[in-house]
Amino acid sequence: MAALLLVAIVVARPRRRSAVEALPPIEPPHSDRDRIPGGAANADIVSQTAVSSAASIDNQVCAECHAEIVADYRRNGMSHTWRTVSTGIAPELKGESQVADLVSGYRYLVSVSNSGIEQIETSGDDVKHELRRSAEYLVGSGKNAIAPVTAEHGYLTQMPAAWFSRDHAWRMNPGFELQNHRFDRPITPGCIACHGTEAIHEPPTPNRFQEPVVDGIACHRCHGPTEQHVAFWTAATDAKVPPDLTIAKQDESLSETISLTPGQSNDLCLQCHLQGDVTVYEPDTNPFEFHAGDRLRDHRHDFLVDLGEQSALGVASHGARMLQSRCYTASSGELTCVLCHDPHKPSGDFDADHYDSKCATCHTPQSCNRIGAARETAAATGCVACHMPQRASQEGIHLVFTDHAMVRHKPSPDAAARVPNVLAPNAAQARLVSAWPGGERDPATRDPATRDPATLGAAYVLLHETMGPQIPTLERAVELLSEAIRQNPADSESRFWLGSAYAGLGRGQEGILLLTDVLIDQPERHPARFRLAIAYEVIGDYATAITHYQQLVDTVPSWIEPYPRLAQLYLAQQKPDLAERVLKQQLSHHQDALAHAQLALAIRMRGGSHRAAMSTLAEALRLDPRLPTAYMHRAALWLLVEQRGRAKEDFERVLRFDPENQQAKQALRALAADADR
Repeated sequence: MAALLLVAIVVARPRRRSAVEALPPIEPPHSDRDRIPGGAANADIVSQTAVSSAASIDNQVCAECHAEIVADYRRNGMSHTWRTVSTGIAPELKGESQVADLVSGYRYLVSVSNSGIEQIETSGDDVKHELRRSAEYLVGSGKNAIAPVTAEHGYLTQMPAAWFSRDHAWRMNPGFELQNHRFDRPITPGCIACHGTEAIHEPPTPNRFQEPVVDGIACHRCHGPTEQHVAFWTAATDAKVPPDLTIAKQDESLSETISLTPGQSNDLCLQCHLQGDVTVYEPDTNPFEFHAGDRLRDHRHDFLVDLGEQSALGVASHGARMLQSRCYTASSGELTCVLCHDPHKPSGDFDADHYDSKCATCHTPQSCNRIGAARETAAATGCVACHMPQRASQEGIHLVFTDHAMVRHKPSPDAAARVPNVLAPNAAQARLVSAWPGGERDPATRDPATRDPATLGAAYVLLHETMGPQIPTLERAVELLSEAIRQNPADSESRFWLGSAYAGLGRGQEGILLLTDVLIDQPERHPARFRLAIAYEVIGDYATAITHYQQLVDTVPSWIEPYPRLAQLYLAQQKPDLAERVLKQQLSHHQDALAHAQLALAIRMRGGSHRAAMSTLAEALRLDPRLPTAYMHRAALWLLVEQRGRAKEDFERVLRFDPENQQAKQALRALAADADR
């Protein structure tokens, strides 16, 4: 029985994959294009320089002439939204705290001292488990939250517990309450582009960077390259100098500089404060390439899942909410973020009267519908309290933000309650609308991206891959992308996305034709090769799939995604030596529980010792005490040495964590039948 079970375990995975399995969806922190399985579709062309070399001239240089502005900005949260742990830990964070994930049962001991931040994971199960990780970076200003980030071999991931200023306590990170990512939630280029100044990303990995990541948001991110500005004024004389056209400004606080239009000014803020559910980048662009004066929609297109009247408020949804507001649309796009917000100063420097005065630039007290005593109440309360109420964020109960939708009537408590922006699997009515004014509801003013079948089709594929499985959205994507290719047969980008959609729908042969064409034009587009290998798996051509996975492993060895698929296929073809080599190479880059479990199987299949295989499985379970595959493999190894009782316990653990596992059910029935003989 044991030998047959071992073979069954090996050959169980490489089968004709279902539509859902073909491109496994993940749940990212945010839904932009660098968070799909295997990294961004165009991650292989992400700039290695990441951002302008102007980052080498830090804010201290600006302080030589703009001391007061820089001093204010140092108090602003944007100046320290990303920093190394070594730069100092706030006193209120120090000490030890216990954080429990009530859904998964995992517990976290957070230990903070002058020497650093450590989180220790334990399990509430009967399995002894302790996993330690230390923080390298801190994300967030601390106004709302601070999230530690760990770095293992350059792979940046978010840690489970974060510190929340509202509770003055450590809690589970936003999103972790819905799904505990443990220590595996990737920090992607999109995360760093909004929190840090400079990073060198190693594509096509979603989260590997050359360290260190440069702290905070530097002046040049909003004002343009500072070297030219410094050179201009260094060369200036006491005589009248020509206008300085080297630096951008958003308001009248600086004279004789490049003046941004209202749209350009807003886009500086929206690059980070416009959080869509799905973001599609233009070909050959990435989150680091936006510069002052650019238009955001020349770089990317942001879409929201249409929830009708039940709109959700997110951590970075201020921009999307403002863009959909009547105040913004009635201003014909002239309303700017900097009308109300001074980007150099903390928001706490301004009281409610300041913001109410901004409303008064367009509205008079008489325009308020409240009259008599009610108007006196309104005056005491202020405009913002009614029309921009505080609401809980969809990401977690610990976060509350100002709703920038600027509603005409204060919502009822029920309407203002938190609305989870989570789709049910395969939601038939899932529909994307533009985050920009008009959306699809007003054909005359809607974002052109919603009329472009190529862009909208790519967005629907991404909706499946980041918030899926959403098979109906893939079917909609096929319609749109097929139309895009009919309109432009040379559209390689649409071929990539349509091939991906076909693979996700289990239509492997159609996916193969399209993705092969893409690789002829772009042979180094590694995500296309990854999806092509998946398409070959879908049709059962494992030999060709192996060829493409092996090429990826050889070409981009730091990219983790191809390894487990390649190793499993080698095991299925009874080539444990090759599987072992692949898995050891993977583990040299990244410690992974599934890789250790597969490695244990490879060791036993090639005739290695029972002790060596068991030791490897122990490491798998140290990393993930709830991995059904590890218990399944260990049960098979127990049977090989006639330890039926221990095997039975492990099969039962498999069913605890994977109740529908048919192999474990069959094995337990067989053990019961043997016991009755």
